[in-house]
Amino acid sequence: MRHDEPASMMHLIRPLLLLVALLLALGLAELASADTARVHDVAGSEGPEITLGQVAELTGDYAQTLADLPVGRLEGGETTLDIDAIEVALRARGAAMGRLDLVGYGTCRVVRIEREAPAEPVEATEDPGVAVSPEQRPVTVYTPATVREEVQRQLAEGLELGRAELEFEFRERDEELLSRSIVAGRYRVEPAFKIALGTTTFHIYEYQGTRRTGERTLRVTTRQRVLAVVATEPIRKGELIARQQVRLQETLVDSDAGLVVDDTELVVGQVASRNLEPGDVVAAGAVQAALAVRRRAVVDVTYLSNGVRISFSGKALEEGSVGQMIEVEHQSTREVFLAQVTGPNQVRVGVERESNESNPGE
Repeated sequence: MRHDEPASMMHLIRPLLLLVALLLALGLAELASADTARVHDVAGSEGPEITLGQVAELTGDYAQTLADLPVGRLEGGETTLDIDAIEVALRARGAAMGRLDLVGYGTCRVVRIEREAPAEPVEATEDPGVAVSPEQRPVTVYTPATVREEVQRQLAEGLELGRAELEFEFRERDEELLSRSIVAGRYRVEPAFKIALGTTTFHIYEYQGTRRTGERTLRVTTRQRVLAVVATEPIRKGELIARQQVRLQETLVDSDAGLVVDDTELVVGQVASRNLEPGDVVAAGAVQAALAVRRRAVVDVTYLSNGVRISFSGKALEEGSVGQMIEVEHQSTREVFLAQVTGPNQVRVGVERESNESNPGE
């Protein structure tokens, strides 16, 4: 074997390795950018073909191009499609499943939609100002299929958040109402109060033609997924928070997410203003700056004036953290003045605090 043969072999192998790395990177990029098809639990179709857009909520440009692909058939009044059968049908029609996340309900009940000739809207006599058209609603990929989905849509829209960022919790007693199809039925869903995180009450009005035939009330608790600092072990009120006592993790909050702290550096070294248990979210109001000066403590005062620095001792009349202004009493003259806390038992009177009064250092 010639001495240069190993070098020649490496010359041939190196391009192959680069090609494999490129293909792997392209595959990972394709997976990272996958669109979503979220399967409904109830959907409607005129039949006989059932399309992906009728049974799933599609998110992303590629997912939208698959809206008209058939995934099943509706021969009678209704049928049931399994999510696995939907995936098989998509693969058979050439869909790139590496670019599509198929999620949602495991089965979808598809009901037949019978279109009727449009009729003139009739004013509802029991609810003045509300006109309900007897025309059957057209079904699109954006049409909520059930009362549950309409409630979730209104909550996400009202909070200006994506549905993937939210978690909804309904009462068990409302399950039958939530599963009703608003594709085949006629319901009006309205929040009783302003939509917010936490518990929201909805009024559900049912109509038969133009006549309101029923009214129900349901409640839902909405929580937002956020990255937040949480306690990893018990922290007692007044305790200085150490780095190992907190961590950043995804959690659910049911109040203003703007109060959530998303950086551990903002709480380490601070003092807990209330007791915290493992898993508790460390909100902005749960911590306060550590005290650098306590009331009645002897402090070192630095007085600055026109480049002159004078140091003397004083007594703190207030407690304070670094950066705060507190009242200090000169130990010799008993004069009271304002000083800024600069460190543990250290304060400073700067040029900007000068006045025509006598110099506290004299």
